[in-house]
Amino acid sequence: MTIPEALQNALDDNDLDTLELEWLGTISEPLESLGGLLKVIDTLDRRDLESRANTLLELLDEQLREQNAWGLRLELIQKLGTRFVKAGHIFDTTIESVRKCYEDRGDELESLLQTVGLDGNKDDTTKLWDKVDRLRNLLIYEIGTVVAMKDKGVGQVVDVNLQLQTLKVDFEKIKGMSVGFRAAGKMLEILPEDHVLYRKLNAPGELQELEPAQLLRTVLESYDRPLSGAEVKGVVDGLVPTKSWTSWWNNARKHPQVIASGGSRQTYTWAGSVEDAEDSAWAEFEGADDARKLELLRRTSSQQKELQGRMVEHLSALGEHLLESEPARAFKIHAALERVDSNIDWNLDETLGNLTDLSRLLDALDTRVLRERAYRQLAELRDDWPEILERRFLGETDLKLHDLLAGIFTDRKPELAPKVFQRAYAQPSKTPGAFCYVAGRTSGDDLPEGLVLRLIKQILQFLSDDNFAPYKKQLEEMCESGGTIPRLISELTENEAAEALAAIERSSGLESYRKPPLVNAIMLKFPNVGKEEEQPLYATAEALAEKREEMRALVEEEIPANRQAIEEARAHGDLRENFEYKSARQRHEYLAARAGNLNQQLERARVLDPAKIDASQVRVGTRLQLEGDQGERTLTILGPWESDPEAGIISYESDLAERLLGLSPGDDAEVEGLSYRIAGIEPFA
Repeated sequence: MTIPEALQNALDDNDLDTLELEWLGTISEPLESLGGLLKVIDTLDRRDLESRANTLLELLDEQLREQNAWGLRLELIQKLGTRFVKAGHIFDTTIESVRKCYEDRGDELESLLQTVGLDGNKDDTTKLWDKVDRLRNLLIYEIGTVVAMKDKGVGQVVDVNLQLQTLKVDFEKIKGMSVGFRAAGKMLEILPEDHVLYRKLNAPGELQELEPAQLLRTVLESYDRPLSGAEVKGVVDGLVPTKSWTSWWNNARKHPQVIASGGSRQTYTWAGSVEDAEDSAWAEFEGADDARKLELLRRTSSQQKELQGRMVEHLSALGEHLLESEPARAFKIHAALERVDSNIDWNLDETLGNLTDLSRLLDALDTRVLRERAYRQLAELRDDWPEILERRFLGETDLKLHDLLAGIFTDRKPELAPKVFQRAYAQPSKTPGAFCYVAGRTSGDDLPEGLVLRLIKQILQFLSDDNFAPYKKQLEEMCESGGTIPRLISELTENEAAEALAAIERSSGLESYRKPPLVNAIMLKFPNVGKEEEQPLYATAEALAEKREEMRALVEEEIPANRQAIEEARAHGDLRENFEYKSARQRHEYLAARAGNLNQQLERARVLDPAKIDASQVRVGTRLQLEGDQGERTLTILGPWESDPEAGIISYESDLAERLLGLSPGDDAEVEGLSYRIAGIEPFA
């Protein structure tokens, strides 16, 4: 705080009479602080004019009493009280000011004076001001005080316990939180009535009625620092519906008095006027690099015509200057300017049409939008565009730009498109992006003979190739239902199918749960590939029908539902911590394995016809009547699908059945350690 000008002039002239007159004039007006006045006293003390300084202090004390400025008077007593308060009266003078400051607290104040020891011996001024400070800390909170706390939001004091020296605060999500007086000073921020959080708690409807820019102004002016967009969102949560946040925010921050700063991590403040905001934005613009200048231009509101015009003029001159020496910088500037001003008077097309080192230019265009713009312009401007864009297609890393380039070839030079795509297969390790783009879209019938099997093997191999790490997701999609490998399987010969099957089974990059569907796809088209002669699996017609229905439900219902669950779980975020995703994957592995096993069993299944069963001996499909000392017993020998030992039905694959098969009526048989005689054999009913 500086010394008021009139007082400083009197001090400079050493005119003490004028100083006293100016002093009286200054203190006759309501004072906000004592800083400048106390500097005057300090100056007089240094000049050995202590008597004159004390006179001024007495005048100041008298004026503060008349103005009821008890807080400032308490500050004056604390700093210089012994200079103008009679000896032995400092205690009474201090307590008088304390009572006047907090006279609205009544009995509570008297109780606290006792609590801190300010009601005792008036001659004991030991630690007087420590006690006063402690009293202030106790008095600062009262029921109804609105406070803010980091990570807890806004709350309201609902109880003050003087004996325990604790507060209870109701926050938005935590009610009745206890905070000690000592901790409260560090943890709680008392909010004034005009603070946005105070108003959010006590009058949310008023804030909700404000226009977006005015609500943003209320938020930004409530803090003495810039706020990030995330912080603003946290403050207006509950005032602005979540679904409306994006449109509200985009609308609010377009106001010309909103100042955005901080580069990629934007923070926002509210300028005192539109002119102040524009001056601030221009100062940042002048000192920024190209990228930041273009960002500031993009963020400049269409309402800020003058500022936008200054930025356009500056960037236009810079871009034209850079045309020959740094065409990539000029290209970026030109693209940005065209979004706000279509009347750019310098010719970029001529530069692009004549430039010899296009690779340097294109490599410097670091966004998809810029490269897309350049590719389209080159196709229009240059006769040698096929050679240029073919090189870019093979070297491009963005699959969406591959799609753009493929479209340019298909539209403008359709006869060249297949040749360009075939070159992507020639050296895939050097052109991984182009390979993945073309491979992901092939149907198989567009490939030369012999390349179908090779492409399947390459996709499986590249899953574990570091050169293809950025495209792992695309390669995995090629292995899934509807992807490239399932499409290519239909184009394989039977001999190629065996090699493809072996490649799938030994692939180290292909996750285990992805293998069974591919194996099943090959086996369905080529049932005998990779299989030795399998033993038939005998079953009743009813059991076979049940298994076929189970297979249908797996393929048509459970597996598609599980695949949908995987996609929904993947959309939730970090897969490493995603329980739903892991659970769905485990379920997928189980279903795929179950479908594969069941398919193999169905291929082996043979129906048992009771009418064709030879009952002269114990065979699969016969019922045995057993007799023994312990009584009679019936056993039926069927397939593993029908096995039910408790009902007397055993599988022909069981050890007991193997001992019974081939026996005739009258033969002895041992069942579960007991001896029986085969009394009769008949077909199962």
